[in-house]
Amino acid sequence: MTANRDPRSFDAWIDPLAPVRLDRTERYVVDALAEAWNAFQALDDHHPDALREFRTAIHSAQLQIAARVAKRVDPDAWR
Repeated sequence: MTANRDPRSFDAWIDPLAPVRLDRTERYVVDALAEAWNAFQALDDHHPDALREFRTAIHSAQLQIAARVAKRVDPDAWR
């Protein structure tokens, strides 16, 4: 961070040139997770907790992809 940026401002942490997009493989994984969710919902005879548990698992996997992007944006903060 440069000295002329106020660290209390969220915008001070944004680098407009930072690589903030998913790469091709990450996008493939995110799309596959969405397909898995849709396919799981289409199954018959769920246990009462099954949808919640599966949704939590999908969200956990999505967070792993988001963490990869966050690390590219600011590798020092996300070691």
